Amino acid sequence: AGFGISPPYIKGEVVPGGVIEGKITVLRSVADEETLFKYTAHSDDGIEDWIRVVEGDTTFAVGELSREITVEIKIPKDAEYGDYSGAILLQIENERLSARITVDFAVIKKDTLGDVIVVFDNKMFQRLKGKILLQVEQNGEAWYVSPSLGKRIFLGRPDDAFNVMREQGVGIRNKDMYKISVGVPVGSMEDSDGDGLSDNLENAIGLDVDNKDTDGDGYIDGDELKNGYNPWGTGLQNIDKVFAKNQSGKIFLQIEKKGEAWYVNPSDNKRYFLGKPTDAFNVMRSLGLGISNNDLEQILERQGDDQVQDISLEEASAIASDFINNKLMLSNDLALIAGVVEESLLYKVSVDVPSSDDNIISYLTKDGKIFFPAAIETNYQNDSGKQFSNLDEAKVFVVDFIEDNLLAEGQIVPFEEIVEKTNFYEVVIDLSGSYETKTSYLTKDGKIFLPEGYNIAEYNQGVANVQIQPKIEEIVKSEVSKVELFVMSHCPYGTQIEKGILPVLEILGDKVDFELKFCDYAMHGEKEIYEQLNQYCIQKEQGTKLLSYLTCFLKEGDGEGCLTEVNVDLAVLEACASKTDEEFNISNNYADESTWKGAYPLFNIYKEDASKYMVSGSPSLVVNGSKVVSGRDSNSLLDTICLGYENPPAECEVQLGNLSPAPGFGFDGSGTNTNAGCGT
Repeated sequence: AGFGISPPYIKGEVVPGGVIEGKITVLRSVADEETLFKYTAHSDDGIEDWIRVVEGDTTFAVGELSREITVEIKIPKDAEYGDYSGAILLQIENERLSARITVDFAVIKKDTLGDVIVVFDNKMFQRLKGKILLQVEQNGEAWYVSPSLGKRIFLGRPDDAFNVMREQGVGIRNKDMYKISVGVPVGSMEDSDGDGLSDNLENAIGLDVDNKDTDGDGYIDGDELKNGYNPWGTGLQNIDKVFAKNQSGKIFLQIEKKGEAWYVNPSDNKRYFLGKPTDAFNVMRSLGLGISNNDLEQILERQGDDQVQDISLEEASAIASDFINNKLMLSNDLALIAGVVEESLLYKVSVDVPSSDDNIISYLTKDGKIFFPAAIETNYQNDSGKQFSNLDEAKVFVVDFIEDNLLAEGQIVPFEEIVEKTNFYEVVIDLSGSYETKTSYLTKDGKIFLPEGYNIAEYNQGVANVQIQPKIEEIVKSEVSKVELFVMSHCPYGTQIEKGILPVLEILGDKVDFELKFCDYAMHGEKEIYEQLNQYCIQKEQGTKLLSYLTCFLKEGDGEGCLTEVNVDLAVLEACASKTDEEFNISNNYADESTWKGAYPLFNIYKEDASKYMVSGSPSLVVNGSKVVSGRDSNSLLDTICLGYENPPAECEVQLGNLSPAPGFGFDGSGTNTNAGCGT
């Protein structure tokens, strides 16, 4: 059994008589009985009596894996100024399981002789985060309360506001953007057709600027949009109000278009187009909320020198440990942070995972906001750490690197765009035509390629846990749905989709033509090479035992034990493995690093198929010859596969689980429906 908390710390600045409040999620790995946990406060500074849990039951119900509590630190009015520290120990009753919350805060004063030292009031921030504030007692200066930064940012002039918007924006796919209603700002902007929508807005959402009734249904575009109807066609807009509310106050950049920026207004949960600097500035001011100077000062202001505030090595270790163990769940065992060092403007995190022979190398941005679970050294040579001189130079390098090292021979990188961030480049790539894009990253010095990154705040708030819909028109119909699933046997996201698809294959039986295939390179060492060789031969020579073997293997990754448990004929297996190894030169390629695909050995059994379908990572799903995108829960996979039938069988109506399995080995817990994978 496991027990933990997230986040593992409470921090802040406060005046005497003030309060610091922290939301803590308490987690456990086994939920088969009701469990009570208790807390005790400890401090060498004598602040134990200041700390208490004010909200949240301290009892886990049966079946409950997580519970949120609110910790309050109430500062006495006569408290002395200075730094204070302590800890809260949470402990499972009658068991030797505990977790520790570190408490660090400063009691400060307002300097009435010089600049005002702003005091962070968590309750004020929580109430106003994501909003645009206007100083009504001054000259109407505008501020944006950044949900991710935890501070207010001065918007200044139009160009300043536009730069803040781009800096604070996070990427979003069109299918998610379309779940949020379009807001229509008040104010005078050019409106050529007089439909109540500015030309800039109509261009951004695909309406005709010269026709007030784009879809020709007799209703004006502006009226339809404002009332929830579809100005592009028939019926209502497909809006997800719950999703929209969860995005309240955020700024989004459309990564599948030209990076158009949108602001989700917390007052109505609609998205407002920000357009050009002057238009964006006017829109944001029109949505602003008046605030007094006294209230504004309760929210910490971002200063010029803290736009990117580095966290300490210790904080980086805590954030990485929490994210790996509580969110990514790469292993059933607790992953430990073996070390954190600075490298290439990032933190390099060495992760000790018990199920892996070698430490996993991951990276974290120095502000603690983005976690990169895997990294590839590019061997880029430059002059004493010199950075790229411009975006075009970085683009040429990263495209060449991906084509030379990570794609099948003859494949080209369908490049979308590259965006410069503070300490790295964002690289957006179209993986499969027009509907699936992937964001990868490159360090400013060109030395490290990061296939995937997680915005920790977005991930924690559940943005990643959206249902991923297949591209229906891409799937050709046939009498029997043919399914090809490409994975790497030890890729946590490959095992995730395998766990999701097993129930689908069980109920469809011989009504589906399924084949398990493997990417043409292996990222997880020698053990993966020979495990995949075994799985290939089990499928080829003893196919009726494949699903039973996978069910066993996906529990703990114990291939040797599963061969015995499933009663695989070892003589037949060894003969097949030896012949296949020789035919595809697998062992020799592993021993000869000059043949490798970048940093990884080749696994060429399905090289031709991987090239044909442009498979570049694990997992990749192909239905009737078309590479598709699907959620990884059993329901989504069943729906996707059933789109391939001319006449779907009755089993397609069965309701399976709609929780996506957790990545990695083990059938306990759940994960998220994302496009995350191993490789590019």
